[in-house]
Amino acid sequence: MTDVPTQRSTGPDLSVERRLLLAAVRGVRSLELRRRLIAWLRSIPRDLPFATLLVGLAAAGWVLVVHSEGTWFWADDWDLLFLRGTIEGEDQGLLTAHNNHWFTAHVVVYRILFELFGLEYTAYVVMEVLFHLAVCLTLWLLLRRVGAGRWVAVGAALVVAWFGLGAGATIFPASLNHVGAVLMGMIALVVVLPRPLSLLRGVAALLCLLVSVMFGFTGLTMVVLVGLFVLLHHGLPRAVALGVPPLAVLGAWYLTYGRREGPNNSENFQQPIDVHALPTYVWKGLVDILGNGSGLAQAGPVLALLLVLAVLRPGDRPAPFVSLAWAGLVAGFVQLGIVAAARFHLGPDGIGSGHYAYIVLALLGPPIALAGAVLADYAGRPLWRPGLLAAALFVAYALHSVTLMEKWQSDFTLLTGGAKGLTLGVKKAHEEGQAVLSDRNPDIYNMQLKASYLTHPSIVPKLPEGEPTDSQLLLAQSYFFTTVREEQVGAFGRAEVRALSGLAPLDPELAEATNRLTPTTNPFRPRRPELERSTTDRPQRPRPPVLESGCHRFLSTAELAVLEVQTLGSGTEVVVFSDSGTVATRLYRDDLEGPLVEWQVEGDAAHVATSVPETMMLVSFDGDGPFTVCVG
Repeated sequence: MTDVPTQRSTGPDLSVERRLLLAAVRGVRSLELRRRLIAWLRSIPRDLPFATLLVGLAAAGWVLVVHSEGTWFWADDWDLLFLRGTIEGEDQGLLTAHNNHWFTAHVVVYRILFELFGLEYTAYVVMEVLFHLAVCLTLWLLLRRVGAGRWVAVGAALVVAWFGLGAGATIFPASLNHVGAVLMGMIALVVVLPRPLSLLRGVAALLCLLVSVMFGFTGLTMVVLVGLFVLLHHGLPRAVALGVPPLAVLGAWYLTYGRREGPNNSENFQQPIDVHALPTYVWKGLVDILGNGSGLAQAGPVLALLLVLAVLRPGDRPAPFVSLAWAGLVAGFVQLGIVAAARFHLGPDGIGSGHYAYIVLALLGPPIALAGAVLADYAGRPLWRPGLLAAALFVAYALHSVTLMEKWQSDFTLLTGGAKGLTLGVKKAHEEGQAVLSDRNPDIYNMQLKASYLTHPSIVPKLPEGEPTDSQLLLAQSYFFTTVREEQVGAFGRAEVRALSGLAPLDPELAEATNRLTPTTNPFRPRRPELERSTTDRPQRPRPPVLESGCHRFLSTAELAVLEVQTLGSGTEVVVFSDSGTVATRLYRDDLEGPLVEWQVEGDAAHVATSVPETMMLVSFDGDGPFTVCVG
């Protein structure tokens, strides 16, 4: 959008400008070249806001991608990656709910990225950042078309672009359901802006809103946003025509698919809610978003009131600008209300953080722009002084946002780094020919990250490049390549099995050889016999005898009975008959110690197996009475 040229006054400012222009073109002899150069120099102030916007968006995108380093897929991602058509027999379909959201649009985007890039995480982060930057660019375009000033529109767009408190939405790709819904709602606003609203534009806006609700329940808020703006700008009939169809489609989906059990569906919507407390939750969420996001935590209430007052007293502003600000403010409160109801069990402090904060701030973009325009009216002249102050405040805001991004990155790296390590460990073990024996993931948020999925023929070519550390490999082998079952596991090679502690052999010859030993009694951090053999400052003690092939009877003599299993060229399987209810396993290799993994058994037989070669495994049993240990 270009500004309408105005007649320039012939005062001191013009003479200063003329002297600067003449100094800039001094030495240029060609009159035509001097004319063009002067015209270009005069266009710089007009083009500077948009250039600032592009530079600011590019810098924000780069900073966001940089702060994704160390993070990885987590929780919601596994449904999108493994359960939506990539693995035969595991397809949940395009319409099945995820965490109570309609995820169809999100699934489509992920499927495209999966086919193009596999599990290369950076591609998904770049996609998320691009969607976020598109939201900011669309917000700027919308503000300019409703009559906001050039710098006001740029400022509001960059405030959203650099919102560090929303890093969980602007970096983490699983939050695309929120960012995608916001983007489609913003595009719908741009489409419906011109008067009169034509049929073609109405249909295009309707399609945008349908895609928005197919990203998730955030699309419901965007329907409210667009509906309110159309109501104020075009009238009630057109608002109804645009708002009712998306709501009807969303309702039909919920009745047919949304109520069904789906991946990660939550029961939060069924939890009791104190309706009288919701206003407190909403206000607390708004204050936290504005205060913590700006770095002025104590000023949150003042900033919230400033936005409300700007909408109530907009001054001499274009009607579409004021209508858009009203719609954004009301939609922001609606979004806060939805989040407060859905997360009521978390208390008021759980409302104004993460991706929910991002949604609210994007909705508040127009009120923020309107507040900036109102404040500019009181700034006085010359405008460069308040302009410098605004620039300094924005720099401080951006630096604070980077600090919030760094905190998010640190926290999320700790949260997701283990998942990547497990994936690389499974990949390495599978390449070495080890068989997956269990899909038990220790992380409750990553229950759908299963070794059977990672080793599926359609997934293996898509796995990321890289080698696991020795610890990551042992971790994956401890959970996914070791198991305890009540039925036979499979055929494996031989192993050296010893009754390490807590078991008194009933066979006379084995009892005589065992009674001379001092048993190890701590299965959680047991001493390692092979290390003891290398110790020179104390006498060496003999090791328990290796159990021969066949079954051996024992009697429990301690709270925990412990077996030592040393695998040889391949894995092994040992069957133990006892009344144990819990069996624990731990793998050792070289100087590394794996995690203690507990397995629940209900029958008399516990089939303890591992497909990991050249590894020592300690196995503890909590049963008492007689034991029978069968070695292949």
